[in-house]
Amino acid sequence: MSPETVERSPAPILIPGIFTGAYLLISAIAAVLRGNIEFLLYVGVMLILIGAVWVVHRRVSLVSGTLWCLSVWGLLHMLGGLVTVPPSWPTNGDSGVLDAGYRHLGVLDVSATAIDITRLRLGDRAQSVEWFVSSVTEFVSPHPWDLWHDRAVLHFLTEEDDRAEYRRRLESSMAEDGAVVLSTFGPEGPTRCSGLDVRRYSLEDMTSVVGFDFSLEHHEMVDHTTPRGGAQQFLFCLFRRTSGAP
Repeated sequence: MSPETVERSPAPILIPGIFTGAYLLISAIAAVLRGNIEFLLYVGVMLILIGAVWVVHRRVSLVSGTLWCLSVWGLLHMLGGLVTVPPSWPTNGDSGVLDAGYRHLGVLDVSATAIDITRLRLGDRAQSVEWFVSSVTEFVSPHPWDLWHDRAVLHFLTEEDDRAEYRRRLESSMAEDGAVVLSTFGPEGPTRCSGLDVRRYSLEDMTSVVGFDFSLEHHEMVDHTTPRGGAQQFLFCLFRRTSGAP
């Protein structure tokens, strides 16, 4: 008696195939209309994956549920690259650092009004941040920090005494191995900003201001485009504390 063989028929692939092809076509058209040509490469990757699924299906006859799950998975990936996140969702701006999962944050500003506006925008999450109203040259930190981020403050300190005080506050505030990120006008940046005189910095100037307790790990010059379309040269530097921690 010869053994009987049972041959499984391939699961219906026509409907999920049409569904998948339809949303890929719509995604490609949407990407072109938005000028997102790079997204078309992702559509191409999806076509390659679909071809691989077809080969597997021809060999092992995937069940309908598996085919539909793979199709919906592809749809979700397409939506992830095309659907605009609602403005009300917390993704950037005042809450970007909180959204990224960082904790034990502090904000220093000389303006109490600016602090109040930011706290209002954060709502209940403002309680997760320490708020300090003070000039940076008079700031007394209650504890060491792992990261100091100064964007466009240092270049307003045009007097040598203020820069020396800035360095002392930095030294007294940073933890061992702490990182310092500074951005200020470069040597070809503007000489005035917001109606005030500013100081432009070369890499040597920045190293001198920070002092010997910090070593330079990275730097780059960046041309920043202002809201009015002008260009401002910025110098970005990353320093690491190597000695003298409090």
